[in-house]
Amino acid sequence: NGLPGDYILGKTLGAGSIGRVKLAHDSITGEKFAVKILPRVYPGATPSSAHDTSTNPEVQTKQANKDTSKEIRQEIRTIREAALLMLLHHPYIYGMREMITHRHHYYMVLEYVNGSQMLDYIVRHGRLRERVTRNFARQIGSALEYCHRNNVIHRDLKLESILIYQTGNIKIIGFGLSNIFDPVYHLSTFCGSLYFVAPEILSAKLYTGPEVDVWSFGVVLYALVCGKVPFDDESLPALHAKIKRGLVEYPVWLSAGEWTSLHLLSLMLVTNPSVRAPLAKVLSHPWMVRSFSGPPDSHLVRREPLRSPEDLDLQVIKNMNGLGFGSDEEVERRLIDILESESYKRAVQYWERKGDNPNNPLGAPTEEQLKRFAVFGGYQNPQREPADPMGNKLDKKREKKPAGPAGGFHPLLSVYFLAREKLERESVYGPGHFVSATITSKSLSPLAATTTSKEESVADKPYHSKPLPMLPAPTASRISGMSYDATH
Repeated sequence: NGLPGDYILGKTLGAGSIGRVKLAHDSITGEKFAVKILPRVYPGATPSSAHDTSTNPEVQTKQANKDTSKEIRQEIRTIREAALLMLLHHPYIYGMREMITHRHHYYMVLEYVNGSQMLDYIVRHGRLRERVTRNFARQIGSALEYCHRNNVIHRDLKLESILIYQTGNIKIIGFGLSNIFDPVYHLSTFCGSLYFVAPEILSAKLYTGPEVDVWSFGVVLYALVCGKVPFDDESLPALHAKIKRGLVEYPVWLSAGEWTSLHLLSLMLVTNPSVRAPLAKVLSHPWMVRSFSGPPDSHLVRREPLRSPEDLDLQVIKNMNGLGFGSDEEVERRLIDILESESYKRAVQYWERKGDNPNNPLGAPTEEQLKRFAVFGGYQNPQREPADPMGNKLDKKREKKPAGPAGGFHPLLSVYFLAREKLERESVYGPGHFVSATITSKSLSPLAATTTSKEESVADKPYHSKPLPMLPAPTASRISGMSYDATH
């Protein structure tokens, strides 16, 4: 039952198609963890087809190559999942302390969540009250926005991959199919879970990434509101056909109107991904912000864009491994190419001009400043579309906002910031620090840090060097592996 790193393994918490999760205790501190145990492909390993009873050598060879390729792809996903979980730091995403490598297995030491799956919660309670549903939805949306703005997609969001604390807060787990995405390129991997997978994936079409998470989010939200999934059938082909058609039956008791969950679901469960509501629109929907001051906080640490190659830290680059970017030298060269590209420079200029910069150096007017001059006709309600003289909405093309240079512009940049923030956390807390699900956005921000001396103000330091606030470590994590995966 022993494990290197002073962990003692205990009972099994869950099992999936490729691994299992066990409860573990730190033999020194007694702290609880969840250890995810996954098989490892190693030199000289025997493929799973070694016991094939076929007498045809060609069939045996072909099957052995197929199985070995599948196992190697699984190992790549395991390493990628571990690399991402070591970087992501969000109150509603479970964290990872370390990964221990044995000859035959990987041991991922994760947060232990002393709670239940959202699926079990719905089975016990049925459809949820609107206030409870909204609270869960805002937390899920916050976690997804944090991921997407860091060029990470989950690709397997479902009721089983959401754990609920007894306090009512959640942790999203199950990042085994997650990946990084580039907004200007497409992914093609056929993956997901039954009932929750997006129609474009079932149709083997290319996709960018965030749109498939929005669809899965919509299915989860429908289950919370209605107490059942929107697409169901005993026949797998019939179920896939229903998902591809996207014909959703809504209960008659659901209220209609632009302020309702019905309207929000109708924007999310759209089969055409180009028409499907983006996550930002989902999070700012009137139903989502009701009784709140605005959309949920993404809990992103305040970042300043990198201005030149001189801003790059080689120590940070050394911590960007496990995601297939190449050697440290290759990563540095690619980062320099990005920083010197015209598109990145335009993104920084746009970031400053539009007021995304908290300091607003170019003086872009704020909403409050515009309101002061409303008497001169200089202010319009940003929630309202300009009206056509004939009473119709104008269909004019707006300036498309480029991805932020400090998050979302390119996966290499996002991972660089995540790695830098990880090093900063470790310098304050030590390795393996988890963020509590009860945290507020202010306590996540470096601006919340304080010093003992009034003269020594943290606000005078560069953002990336500010100490993070001390936060209580939560309990947290459990895995469900009901997924299918095939690469095209």
